[in-house]
Amino acid sequence: METCRFCGARLFEGAGYCARCLTPIAASEEDVAEGLVDVAAAGGRWADPRGPAGVHRADEYAPAPPAPKVHSRWGAGATSFGPATKIIVTMFIVLVPVLMWKVLGLWAIEFGLVWCAAVAPLVLRDLWKRTRVL
Repeated sequence: METCRFCGARLFEGAGYCARCLTPIAASEEDVAEGLVDVAAAGGRWADPRGPAGVHRADEYAPAPPAPKVHSRWGAGATSFGPATKIIVTMFIVLVPVLMWKVLGLWAIEFGLVWCAAVAPLVLRDLWKRTRVL
């Protein structure tokens, strides 16, 4: 096991720098001779011993891409109702003023106006807005 010439730390095999003081490790004459033999064997050009560069391999530990987000007015999501419930609630919202007029008579006209002008549009807007399904 070799040691660094400046700080005396043990060097990892094949390291180009000392892990403690970051001093470059000078190549021995044997390493230089081996490198020259490799270059001569490649016809004077450098050949990477690990294989061709630029070959992409997918990382096996990388997570799969997330599923696409799907939005819908009809589908039931985590914060919305399904189509049957939406239709039933819509019918109830629309029929409330009619039922109140039949039950209360003239008193229901004022209630029906307020209901149709203020409450029903807000409830129906929130009921039928697009929400994330998946």
